[in-house]
Amino acid sequence: MPINFKSFTDYLFPTSTRTDGASGAGTAQAGNNRPSFSFSALRNSGWAKKCAAFDAAKLARTISNDPRTKKAVETAKSGLAALYKQMTALVKNLRAELNTGGHGGYRPTEEQRIHGQWRAFLPPGAAFLPGTTIDPHSRMERVRWHMGGFQWTSTHNPKTGERTSSTPWSMMDGNGWQHSQWIDHRTGTPGTHWFSAQHAASGRHTSHTAWSAADTDGWQRCKMFDHKTNTHWSSCHHAGTNTSFCRTEWSKPGEDGVKSRKHLDQTTGTLWHETLDTKTGEHVGKTDWHPDAAGARMQRLVKDHRTGETRVELEDTSKPSESFESNDTSFGTQGESLEKLAADSLAILGLGEDVTDKAAIKKQYHKLALQKHPDKLKDKSDTAANEKAKEEFQKLQSAFKFLMSDQFPIPKAGA
Repeated sequence: MPINFKSFTDYLFPTSTRTDGASGAGTAQAGNNRPSFSFSALRNSGWAKKCAAFDAAKLARTISNDPRTKKAVETAKSGLAALYKQMTALVKNLRAELNTGGHGGYRPTEEQRIHGQWRAFLPPGAAFLPGTTIDPHSRMERVRWHMGGFQWTSTHNPKTGERTSSTPWSMMDGNGWQHSQWIDHRTGTPGTHWFSAQHAASGRHTSHTAWSAADTDGWQRCKMFDHKTNTHWSSCHHAGTNTSFCRTEWSKPGEDGVKSRKHLDQTTGTLWHETLDTKTGEHVGKTDWHPDAAGARMQRLVKDHRTGETRVELEDTSKPSESFESNDTSFGTQGESLEKLAADSLAILGLGEDVTDKAAIKKQYHKLALQKHPDKLKDKSDTAANEKAKEEFQKLQSAFKFLMSDQFPIPKAGA
């Protein structure tokens, strides 16, 4: 049986049920739940007129100019940028893993893994050599490589973070020196390059970096390190004036607020011991004690860095003391006889018991004072040796004061 649609309502609702139970199609009646409208009614409705008058472009402009829209757009852009960065890093790591053979069940060897880590620290052009080792207990790595005609050995201590490379020591030259190079990789890439030299006969072992380019004032600088005393130095050189000096870093201030450092004038070879009082600003430099031109007295230079004044300070050891008691010496006692004190004093100066000439005593004292002065110690960091030298020098001074006093020579009995 053919279906005949009389209206749009019949198309949407082909059948309807009346409240009284009868079924049928057509115009809606009271109690019928089926709406009744036509296409013309839909076309002429208010909803259709609003749709026809809708301006989508105007709405887009309104939305785009709204501050909330702009903020949302910026937030979206920022999120997309962060996502792009994360994805880029993920792809980079994936490519690195694929390039090192980490895909398909293959894993690089221990040597390949170590070489991959060291590649970031070594200079471009470095070629690895066979013989890479790693300690199974300490995990200390040892890598061999060469570049520019030199063979290097690199080590890495994972516990301390120390990472260095060094060349073997060269053959001893005509002056007894051996040379090598080493790089401290902890300072970054390519690291700090040091040039080392050691002298077996004297025990000297020093390292220095390459000279920097001259600054606007014409000064070049480099770092120096004394391996024997574990001391860092900063060296400066001026080619125009042919002036060179090096100095240590200031020590930490003591309880009195005084800090110290060493300053070596390499042009004259003079070593200065500088002190700076952080409370008063007093800055003084003093040289080591040395005999004067005549060899009769000990002297040293003292420089006031605030005024630039330099003066000569004399060690007045030849002046006889007003009185001399036997207990003033470290080798005498209160009840000790003057005869024994004189004999001991002469023995300390290395003189015979029959020597009474004070000029000869003075000459011998200055000779020994120059040899045994504590400032003459090469390694002043050795506390035990420093204390022993001070004790011997005090004995020497006490013996000299007694022998130069009025109590010597001792009158003989019956004289």
